[in-house]
Amino acid sequence: MVPILSFELISTAMTSEQGVLFPDTEDTSEVSVSEDKSSGTRSLEDFLLQAEFVSNRPNQAKVVSQTIERELLKCDRYDISVAFITAGGIAPIKLALKELDDRGVKGRLLTTDYELFTEPSALEGLLELKHLEIRLFRVNDDPKDGFHTKGYLFHDEKKNILRVLIGSSNLTSKALSINREWNALIVSPEEETFARDLQEEFEELWVDQRSQLLTKETLADYAAIIAEHEKARRDYEKALVKLKTGKEPENLIPNAMQAKFVEALTSLRDQGEDRALLISATGTGKTYASAFGVKAFAPKRLLFIVHRAQIAEAAMKSYKKVLGGEDSLYGLLSGDHKDTDARYVFATIQTLAKDKWLEKFKANDFDMIVIDESHHSGAETYQDVMAHFQPKMWLGMTATPERTDGFDIYSLFGHNIAHEIRLQEALEEELLCPFHYYGIDDDAVDPQDINKFSVKDRARYIEEQVNYYRYSGDRVKGLIFCAEREVAAKLSEELNSRGWRTKALTGDDTQEQRKEAIHRLVQKANNADALDYLLTVDIFNEGIDIPEVNQVVFLRETKSPIVFTQQLGRGLRKSEGKEFLVVLDFIGSYANNYLIPIALSGDRSYNKDSMRKIVVTGGSEIPGVSSVHFSQISKQRIFHAIDRAKTRTSELLIESYRNLRYKLGRRPTLVDFEDYQEIDPVKFFEQTSVSAKIHTYYDAVKIFQEEENKNKEANDLLLDIPRDWTEEEQGFYRMLSHRMGSGKRLTEWAFMNVALEGSQDVAVYARAKLEGTPEFNREVTDAELRNAIRVLTGNFADTEDKKAKQRCYALLEHPTVDIAAEEMLEDFPISGWRISSRFKSILEEQSDVATLTTELLAFAYQRWATRYQKAADGTAFVLGERYSYAEVCRLLNWHKNVIPNSIGGYFYERNTKTMPIFVNYDKAEDAINYKDHFIDERTMLTISKQKRKLGSDDEKRMTKQEPYADTVCFLFVRKNKDDGEEKAYVFLGEINAREKPKRHSVTNKKGGQEEAFEITWDLVHPVDRDLYYYLTDGES
Repeated sequence: MVPILSFELISTAMTSEQGVLFPDTEDTSEVSVSEDKSSGTRSLEDFLLQAEFVSNRPNQAKVVSQTIERELLKCDRYDISVAFITAGGIAPIKLALKELDDRGVKGRLLTTDYELFTEPSALEGLLELKHLEIRLFRVNDDPKDGFHTKGYLFHDEKKNILRVLIGSSNLTSKALSINREWNALIVSPEEETFARDLQEEFEELWVDQRSQLLTKETLADYAAIIAEHEKARRDYEKALVKLKTGKEPENLIPNAMQAKFVEALTSLRDQGEDRALLISATGTGKTYASAFGVKAFAPKRLLFIVHRAQIAEAAMKSYKKVLGGEDSLYGLLSGDHKDTDARYVFATIQTLAKDKWLEKFKANDFDMIVIDESHHSGAETYQDVMAHFQPKMWLGMTATPERTDGFDIYSLFGHNIAHEIRLQEALEEELLCPFHYYGIDDDAVDPQDINKFSVKDRARYIEEQVNYYRYSGDRVKGLIFCAEREVAAKLSEELNSRGWRTKALTGDDTQEQRKEAIHRLVQKANNADALDYLLTVDIFNEGIDIPEVNQVVFLRETKSPIVFTQQLGRGLRKSEGKEFLVVLDFIGSYANNYLIPIALSGDRSYNKDSMRKIVVTGGSEIPGVSSVHFSQISKQRIFHAIDRAKTRTSELLIESYRNLRYKLGRRPTLVDFEDYQEIDPVKFFEQTSVSAKIHTYYDAVKIFQEEENKNKEANDLLLDIPRDWTEEEQGFYRMLSHRMGSGKRLTEWAFMNVALEGSQDVAVYARAKLEGTPEFNREVTDAELRNAIRVLTGNFADTEDKKAKQRCYALLEHPTVDIAAEEMLEDFPISGWRISSRFKSILEEQSDVATLTTELLAFAYQRWATRYQKAADGTAFVLGERYSYAEVCRLLNWHKNVIPNSIGGYFYERNTKTMPIFVNYDKAEDAINYKDHFIDERTMLTISKQKRKLGSDDEKRMTKQEPYADTVCFLFVRKNKDDGEEKAYVFLGEINAREKPKRHSVTNKKGGQEEAFEITWDLVHPVDRDLYYYLTDGES
């Protein structure tokens, strides 16, 4: 629920003068409307509406576009009236409009030619929608008759409710995403005065004789007026240019990334370094950056190495613009050119690596050598070249330094990263063209296999989508990435038969054929041999610059975030006349779909909540005006893939370790993984399966070290860990990792921290640290201390067998308490506990165990400080974070862990008087169909267990009746039980029963009826809007 306020429509079309009331009222779940028949006046309740402030903020962008999109998707019909619409503004809601149209939901869109601001290209694709009627309010002939409305009306006909977003936002890209816009989302009964006045105003404008129905013909007329206006503007600008003849053109100036790089490269040179690496997202200007770096370095001779002749030619042109000088200073060394004597030589690796050409150069002929796409440098040809030369500076450039073949690119360039800017930062710095990504459900049975789908049907479906989502610019200039060569060839042939102009390219095509095809793609539309699309598999993944590309289409499964980013980058270069890039991703039922949000966000943590958030929020965290949208089917496919994804495999963990190890040139700490935004380090000790290879960070380091040392001589061995640990040492480290490593509670950390500092009474000193240090400053109860002692001694386990195994590696001991005694289940002494003498001895004698233990403590503290510090309602839980059954039992300070089957939806613990409620929101098909559901963001209805009657202890505990008046209930919800890895629930805070429960009948698995009761809960904290949208699939 949102605050209840009063509103009145104030429009220049209105003549009445009515007061506006803003009464102070409590939140309520209903809107009451009444009328005083005797006086003919309306009562206060008549004006009470739900309202929510909607605005983009620096730390929360795209709130306006998300709100419009979500309201659209849950309405029964809609009316929109906005003065200005641009192609970039309509793009974020295009997918939602398409889905509504497919469902038969009717809509009306009213805009205007006021100031000729609305773009014809924004409206053109919308004409494809059968259930959307568009009208253009013509005021341009009479400038005095302005039109500046900005209202979005969403009708809920089932509830007779009108939801309105009204304020300052037009349908323009910045208004919906990054501009400071003030809007109110108002929820009103349809018969309320505000709602009636607003709809009457809309109808008045809609039927006005100046509102012209938009058709292809009327749109063409409007476009002609715009074109004439634009021509007059260009003619005026040309006239101004003529008045400025004789002015010298300005020199090229480095952009923000390039300037930082040049400064860093100069600093490395001054420090005596002779190797450097530039990591920069595709399209940010790496080549120009290197040219500016070369200019600052001022080498006598330069060698620039590429892997394709076409890239060498383009690089040479760029260098000429920066360095200047005669053409004779520049030369190519490739299949067709042998300019070996030039000052600046641009060579293909294929030609340069041949002995007959390599031997023409002395080792010190070039004092600076630049290697483009340097992630290829591990190849034998590159290694031979690098072994031959001895320049004063090696410079490598790449967008993707990570390799899958185990070669250390970072080491090759001395671990000297001159500058690094990835896709997200490049978008934030506005170095790239913004993009609008649409994840569309793929209708083909198996779009990867040409034999399993109709090429004609596929071409028709593709044509429908690209015609609707369109492009930015004068005409489409697109790249289509296919799964197989045969698919590309057949689709190109079929699309051409439908009037398209396409060409399929493969690795078999020569450089000249590729160059000609690209030339045809980027030339003007009126040229007879112009192309609309190039279809390929992977030859455009890297090393090709086509800034004019304004549409990228993926007709293949995403198997690698790196390849996805490379192909996306083909369209991210800025180009004149291109406001944004349109990306269409046809998403089938692929197991790897979870890689899509990883690729879009650049988040390499493999945290599943982060993946889901990208899908739910539409990429709100992607900087600038770029946006991400998924169809409902695509969302479900990706969620399904995320649930099934295995993100803790030893292969993935070792690959992540290897990448960071190579980057740093040393063994990374657990904190390093956080700081460098690599895989979530908690995954190193989340595995519970006995068969898993990795249970701790030690295991991962050891496996990596063994793989690295397989073929090395004794004096070259990598020694991240100098020896193999004993089983006992591993046991203690595993115990500590699993009991404390997640950082979800600081109590266990405090115990071990004071123990390593030498404290002999760890519980007492831990309490003093947590209560007396300003950054913690909280009360620590005896129950919490005893719980932590049980956890660290192995006595919190849910079975005696597990307890016995864990006690072997107990981290604490007591001079008079037997940790295996029944006493550990009751109120044993708090004082007198100390670090286990055996573990203490290991830490004193084995520095490597001590080092990894200290690093683990540092990570646990940092994780707590960054994610779990702001606990809610005096608990250790953070709203919106996930917790397993065992973690809930532990953080509620229960005496022991309770197995999930015993919890069964909820459980009352008598010692702490706490009762967590666990809800699986989407029930499995074979599960008992409990009707648990949210009523709104602050209210939830749940069903009790079977065979629970009104008046039972369960009901008394939930409603805080005697003798359970002190019971505290907490709500934990998860989407479903499908996630095979993360069997955890989201904490939603404390809840209180709203009213007396009602009788309810539950159908058991055999089809019979069982008695139960339903209860409505008030949440102390409203559910976060993005989380609520995810859990409920956007339901009202």
